[in-house]
Amino acid sequence: MGYYVPAGALGFSVVVFSTLACICIGFLFARRQIVGGELGGTKFGRNGSCIFLCTLWVIYITLSTLQAYGLLGDMSLGIDQTYVHREERCWTEA
Repeated sequence: MGYYVPAGALGFSVVVFSTLACICIGFLFARRQIVGGELGGTKFGRNGSCIFLCTLWVIYITLSTLQAYGLLGDMSLGIDQTYVHREERCWTEA
């Protein structure tokens, strides 16, 4: 027996994480240009940055949870599901 994760769930999670990670890195680059560093700045800037970055984390957790429970609907992104391997086990026995 093994642990099986449907490919659709993992793919969705990777896409969401990668997108939010790129947004985070872009935000940090912008903050470095505006403030002169990732840390410091005004109290408003520090708190705003904290809220923004925590919001990205909450978005990831929320979307991943909704997708895991099937509440987001079809997330196949146009892939014909008849050609996707859907066996209980995705390895062969030797």
